[in-house]
Amino acid sequence: MNYSDNFLLISSTNFLNCLSVVTKLSTVLQA
Repeated sequence: MNYSDNFLLISSTNFLNCLSVVTKLSTVLQA
């Protein structure tokens, strides 16, 4: 695995983490 592949993997993981946090926040706000 080279550097660019690792960077893409980290970026996609961070994106998914942010997405889950936003989903949780929106669920709490709607409750």
